[in-house]
Amino acid sequence: MERHDIARAIVVQSPWWPHDDRYLLESAAAYPGKFTPVACLPLILREADPAAEAHRVGMNGMQGVRVHVTGPDAISILAGDSLDPIYRALSASGLPILMLSRDGRAHDLYAGVAERFPDLKIVVEHMGFTVTAPFGGTPETADNFMRLARLPNIHVKLAVHHQHTQEAYPWRDLHALQHCFIAEFGARRLLWGSNWPMRPDEVSFAERIEVLSKHFDFPTEDDRAWVMGGTAESLWPL
Repeated sequence: MERHDIARAIVVQSPWWPHDDRYLLESAAAYPGKFTPVACLPLILREADPAAEAHRVGMNGMQGVRVHVTGPDAISILAGDSLDPIYRALSASGLPILMLSRDGRAHDLYAGVAERFPDLKIVVEHMGFTVTAPFGGTPETADNFMRLARLPNIHVKLAVHHQHTQEAYPWRDLHALQHCFIAEFGARRLLWGSNWPMRPDEVSFAERIEVLSKHFDFPTEDDRAWVMGGTAESLWPL
């Protein structure tokens, strides 16, 4: 963080240790103001206990929850109301929910959640995998995803560029998509994410940040400031 002039990081718990938050909490306590920890549901969504997870919201300083819409029945679970206790708890606390799915069917379901819980701050992870070919992403799925911009409580994380691209670094084939995100959602609802330290052997930390900080022309410097930190600060104010 010091090497790349990053003042603060939002650290999301690993889904492989969804209920042991000690490392994150100890790190946040050791470096006040540096780390904001976010809890995580189990990797397989049907293994989560929504009532118990709702009770954990905000506990011990965990500042939000990530939901992986993965595993058997994950889409049908998201389409139902079993996660409502978590949505209600997060809406009441003002803490964000982070949604990660590689299935384009989740996009319309995000809209349903946002409409039913207008006070819930939703962050869709990793550009929604809107154009990621291995996961069925197409220009049509990207167009459908952009319709979520009409819902003011939906935000989008610009991350894992190396999974979305069809080109070598600095992945310029994603520029048009990112400009579309800015045009539709506005920079104040977009935030850069590093996804570090996942797969450090594939993409360096410098490449993850410089893909936007050096190799992407933001419409304005104000847009750059929001995407590269301002939006995250608005979602997780100190």
